[in-house]
Amino acid sequence: MRNRRLQRGVTLIETMMAAVITGLTLITGVGIFFVGMFGWLTGEGQLDSEETSHTAIQAITNELRQAVVVGVDANGLGLTYALPLQQNGTDVYPETTDGLTRRIELDGTKLNIIGNGVTNTLCTNVTTTDPSTGARYALFTPGAGTNPHALTVEICTTSPGDPGINQLARNRDSIYLRNVPQIVQ
Repeated sequence: MRNRRLQRGVTLIETMMAAVITGLTLITGVGIFFVGMFGWLTGEGQLDSEETSHTAIQAITNELRQAVVVGVDANGLGLTYALPLQQNGTDVYPETTDGLTRRIELDGTKLNIIGNGVTNTLCTNVTTTDPSTGARYALFTPGAGTNPHALTVEICTTSPGDPGINQLARNRDSIYLRNVPQIVQ
């Protein structure tokens, strides 16, 4: 006759404890996964917004450093400029404009560059309101006082990160215009 104590099985309490421990482990794993996804989406939105505003400022800087005439709109949301006349890739002296008026302006949430009848979008999702303070700001601010050849460009863009949370990026650069005697406002 066999000993009944050697034929021992798993009790109901042991089975329930194993199920609870397995459930807690799965819930913890899923929670960590969602926290990681939230962080990834937030970072991705921030990077996208930073890249967009930085690229737009670089394009504006490259365009305006050669300008002969620059006029900033009174509200600071646009500017008009002209490039120098060139022959064989070099500026004609004395410097004059090439006769084409170009423009950079905010159209809703798009920052456009307009020249030769062609409109190109430099960046999208531009905002002129600081979300933390609610204050409005100008995209283009001419230098004043001792430095009338400077122009400050500030672009603030938003990009969706986590659903319902927009990521904000603000880039600012001072452009020193080499050919402009004084910025017109």
